[in-house]
Amino acid sequence: SLLNQKRYLIFVISNQAGISKGIYSQNTLNEITKDMLKELNKSGAKIDGVYYCIHRDEDNCACRKPKSGLIESAIKNKKINLSNSFFIGDTIRDVQTAKAAGCKSILVLSGKEKLSHRKNWEIQPDFIFKDLYEAAKFILNHHNPI
Repeated sequence: SLLNQKRYLIFVISNQAGISKGIYSQNTLNEITKDMLKELNKSGAKIDGVYYCIHRDEDNCACRKPKSGLIESAIKNKKINLSNSFFIGDTIRDVQTAKAAGCKSILVLSGKEKLSHRKNWEIQPDFIFKDLYEAAKFILNHHNPI
């Protein structure tokens, strides 16, 4: 909601290979997404679009992160400067996705990545924050919306 107040566009981009692996159904993912958006809306946050890749790595699609296909889908027909945009994620794969799309990368440490593993990362993020809230505050304090 902090970013919404400053008129940033916000997209959710996620790999969800569990569908193609038969772990859960498209209907289950749709329900989870619906619940997520409902909860975000209750707190005053607005998501401008949700984009999922349901393929496995071996499918070699253009949309599975770290490829930038989902970012390209999200911004299609929108006036967005990717070099002035941020991709926030909690994995090094997300950092790779940002770099592939030409975005600034923000790694949040609220997932499985730890600073103690930094020397093993194959790519370094542009910025690192402890969580999404800290990342949003940084964006608001240091950048203007696109």
